Amino acid sequence: MTMPKNDVQVPQGLFKKNVIFLFLAVVFIPYVLWGVADYVVTLKHKREAFAYFYDKDYATAYREIMPFAMSGDSESRYMIGAMTAFGMGTQRDKMFATQWFSCEGIQGCVNGYNEFRLAQGCFAGDWGKRSDEECILWVKLSSDQNYRPASLWLENYQKKKSSQAP
Repeated sequence: MTMPKNDVQVPQGLFKKNVIFLFLAVVFIPYVLWGVADYVVTLKHKREAFAYFYDKDYATAYREIMPFAMSGDSESRYMIGAMTAFGMGTQRDKMFATQWFSCEGIQGCVNGYNEFRLAQGCFAGDWGKRSDEECILWVKLSSDQNYRPASLWLENYQKKKSSQAP
């Protein structure tokens, strides 16, 4: 007895397509979903940490923001540096603050930008009442790092100051 010939043919590449689909379904998609979930949870925690700062609970803000700063989050490093520069929630230490503003190993960070940003907030009163001299110190530190907007600001300040001299 002979077996009937099977007319069903398996299309070429069907096995490959199934393996790719299986990989996507079992490995890739859960990996992406896990990453998105982790990002959302981290972002929520970061917002909560920053809320302490905006509520003026600086000691708690410093403690809660620190893990983000330690992991290299640029905005968190700026906040920790600013709180350290002005002694908000921690001991005041300008040299230590400049270390938090450092761009070493931080992608997208521009040397001098954080110091200039701090100075702008200082002049605007974002960090409480500060003397102009204290704010200018941060502009000078930014300019010393060749941050062009800070250098231009200092040039304009010097011109304005010299034109007001008697």
